[in-house]
Amino acid sequence: MTHLVDRWALAPEQLSIQPDEMHIWRASLDIGEVMVSQLMATLSADEIERAGRFHFKKDQPAESHVLVVSADSTASTYKLFENETAIPSQGDFNSSELYIFASGASSGRISKAPQGNAIICNGEEALIWGGDELRVSAFINYDPDDTFRYNYTEALTNLTNASPYIAE
Repeated sequence: MTHLVDRWALAPEQLSIQPDEMHIWRASLDIGEVMVSQLMATLSADEIERAGRFHFKKDQPAESHVLVVSADSTASTYKLFENETAIPSQGDFNSSELYIFASGASSGRISKAPQGNAIICNGEEALIWGGDELRVSAFINYDPDDTFRYNYTEALTNLTNASPYIAE
């Protein structure tokens, strides 16, 4: 059996894409900080700015968010902000500070995560952000001596307002 990995061609020395072509490339994401710095140096100013923000939408509940990572003037402290300017309108950058990265963290990368969440990895932390609401995976109240166990997961993840699916 031939695996798809075995069929990938090496990248040419001179990259060139014609208007009527589409190229698909495979690249390792396991690269060090030196390589990240070299790759960032190839980006234009607007591409670097775009790389520092992330827009994602959730279906349930219906939400749209733009996340932005910003550094202080010495690039020693990074913060995560949510841009509150309506999409797709343009205007002033109105934001809420969501999080201050740990000491020693890089600017990080933001990516989509399962169930409509975003994940932010910065070399020191891995953060999950779910927008206005973060889906509960499980909510169980129990006694370690096993005298009682209540599973409220269905009540908290159900979308109905009918009893008994209302957590009180």
